[in-house]
Amino acid sequence: LNSSSKHPKIQNIVDVQGGFNFTLVLDKEGQAWSFGTNKHGQCGQGTDSQECPIPTVIEGLKKFKIVQIQAGEGHG
Repeated sequence: LNSSSKHPKIQNIVDVQGGFNFTLVLDKEGQAWSFGTNKHGQCGQGTDSQECPIPTVIEGLKKFKIVQIQAGEGHG
């Protein structure tokens, strides 16, 4: 994913999963990223009150090396 200097650049993407109005991305280092509407907390950013328009590392998973991601209609 290419981005401007205002947005993080995800490198070495190994998987992308799409749900209903949100997306999960896994990079080679095992970091899970999310972005989308987040109406029900699908982005995993600890809130459901705001959209996640910019790909953001999922904070609660940062200390883990994620090996697989999966997204459904309203969950990740």
